[in-house]
Amino acid sequence: AVGSAGHAGDPLTAQAEDIMKKSDRTQLVCSSWENEVPAITVNYDQAAARGAGFSRTDVGLSLLAATEGIPIGSFYDGSDAEKIYLQCVGPDGKKLSSLETATAFSLTPALTSVLNKETVEGLVMGTKTKEDVIADVLRTVPVSDLGQIGIEWRDPLIIRENGVRMMCAQCDPKHGVSNAAARESVREQIEKIKLPAGYTMEWGGEYAASKFALKYLFKYFPFCIVLMILILILLFKDYRKPIIIFCCLPMILVGVVAVMLLTGKTFNFVAIVGTLGLIGMLIKNGIVLMDEITLQLNQGIDFTGSYLENGENVRKNHSFEKLSMK
Repeated sequence: AVGSAGHAGDPLTAQAEDIMKKSDRTQLVCSSWENEVPAITVNYDQAAARGAGFSRTDVGLSLLAATEGIPIGSFYDGSDAEKIYLQCVGPDGKKLSSLETATAFSLTPALTSVLNKETVEGLVMGTKTKEDVIADVLRTVPVSDLGQIGIEWRDPLIIRENGVRMMCAQCDPKHGVSNAAARESVREQIEKIKLPAGYTMEWGGEYAASKFALKYLFKYFPFCIVLMILILILLFKDYRKPIIIFCCLPMILVGVVAVMLLTGKTFNFVAIVGTLGLIGMLIKNGIVLMDEITLQLNQGIDFTGSYLENGENVRKNHSFEKLSMK
């Protein structure tokens, strides 16, 4: 996966996706962002809303009640919690068919519209009833009178990394193609994409994970090598035998290179870990071999015979060990 970070990475991600689609080693090309979804927008008319005694919150809650409903509580159906929604419906009890017919209401009644001299005189004189006052307090107006309603397509989720928007163009390698080979097939073309000011691009996926793991894998590797040398010197009380053991380590490359060429695999993180395991096995077997040779030399057996005999024993032990693993 390759990610671009900036103000809006859509055009750059589209270019990377086109390159991946043209490659014969990649498949299932997509981006990390989800498809756009429709969203209700209201061009809020502040002057008209204030004159009618409605706020932005009132308009928003009115639209929520006309669509999905306002969550006001919950009840339990056995062990399952079910939410209770407050929803506006039409005269027939069904959902509103159009937002143009939705009405706006206020959660805090506009008492200033009734607490005036005219209302008080009307109540005293009998020209106004209690029901009229309540109707004035709880009055509703069409949402369309408070702003222009529209539909916009927006991203449901905006992915960020370190506070910066990020979009990834990602794909899978085709069957029989390694991740490294799939990346190499598109790497050169993707890295040629020109990035505007403020944009950055980096490789992710298995490549980034392997790079991150190798960073910490080799962080203490020199210290481990020095520690192993010191342990071998203390074990044998001699510096020549550890040198002989470490001189055998380059022979590991014969098998590693041969296997890499036969399988067509790359020398990735897994291969590096396997190679380090082989180094440990070789050092272990070298310690056993050198210790046995030293023991037989002290018993008076000649060096050549001791070396050949112990080499044959090591070969047999390795063969039986591999057969038992299978």
